[in-house]
Amino acid sequence: MAMLEARNVTKYFGRLAAVNNLSFDVKRGEIFGIAGPNGAGKTTLFNLIAGTYPCKGEILFEGEKVNNLKPYKICKKGIARTFQIPLIFPSLSVYENIGIGAHFGGDGRDDEKRLIAGIIDLVGLQGKENIEASHLRLFDKKMTMLGIALATQPKLLMLDEPAGGLNPTEIQQSVTLFERLNEEFGITLIVIEHLMKVLMGISERLMIIHDGEMIRLGKPLEVGKDKRVIEIYLGTEYA
Repeated sequence: MAMLEARNVTKYFGRLAAVNNLSFDVKRGEIFGIAGPNGAGKTTLFNLIAGTYPCKGEILFEGEKVNNLKPYKICKKGIARTFQIPLIFPSLSVYENIGIGAHFGGDGRDDEKRLIAGIIDLVGLQGKENIEASHLRLFDKKMTMLGIALATQPKLLMLDEPAGGLNPTEIQQSVTLFERLNEEFGITLIVIEHLMKVLMGISERLMIIHDGEMIRLGKPLEVGKDKRVIEIYLGTEYA
C-alpha cells in the first residue's frame, strides 16, 4: 500500500507551471529519490506536500487527502521535512532547537527529555547540546535541523539536498544515518539530491522531473540508462 500518493498535482506561479499534472506514489518503508535540473519543480513539490502552498489535484497521505491543509496539521499527521539551507533557531542551543520539535510533536506519551537525548545521540551531536546553533559548522547545523524534524516523530521524512555543501566523509555519515532511519526506525524517506551517486546508492526507486513533469520513474540503474534522462539531466559524460 502506498503511504503517499500524488494524483495530477499541479501548481502554477503566474503562467509558469512549477509542477504540472504530476502523479506518483511512495511506498511505505521505501527510500524514494527525486532528481532533475535546477528549476525542475523538486522543492516546489516538497512545499506542496508539506502544505506551504495550495495546489490542484490530490495529495493523499495514508489514504487521507492532505493537500491544502496548514503545514502544522500536515506535520502532526506524520510528515516532516528538511531544507536545502539549514533552518534552525540560531540563538538557541542544539538541545533547545531539538526540544522545540519534541514539544511540537509530543503526544503526552513519551518522555520529552529522553526523546531529545536519544535524537542528539542518533544524529551524532553528543557533547554539542549546549552550543548555540549559530556557532555550528554546516554539517552540525544540518544534523540539528534533521534532529528537529525527527523530534516530531514523523512517519515520512522529506530531505531536500541533504548532501549539499558537505565533504565526502560527511556525505557518507549522512547516507549511513538515512539508511538507519529507514531500516531500523521504519521511517519512509523522500530524498531530493543532485549527487547522483548518492541517490543511485540509497534509493529503491528514482523519479526524474523536468519543467514540473515526470520524465522517468523506476529502479535507479534503469533510470540512469534512459536516453531522455541522459539528454535532459545527466549528460553524455554520465552515460
